[in-house]
Amino acid sequence: MKKQLLSTLLLLMMASVLQAETLYISSHQAKVMREPAFQAEVVVELQRAEAIEVTDRQGAWLAIALPNGETGWVA
Repeated sequence: MKKQLLSTLLLLMMASVLQAETLYISSHQAKVMREPAFQAEVVVELQRAEAIEVTDRQGAWLAIALPNGETGWVA
């Protein structure tokens, strides 16, 4: 019984880690980059209060899901 409970808790914890996190742009504009680097190509600019789905993190950079299915990066 303890093993089953532990396994269930572990699966729930893993599932919550894999879910995307919704955040909102707080600056006036945010440049979304093709790669996690300030010198990378700008893909799109987002406006304040726009919702973004965070799919990954790399240091100060957040990977976000773009409407066209691609991934962009914001810092």
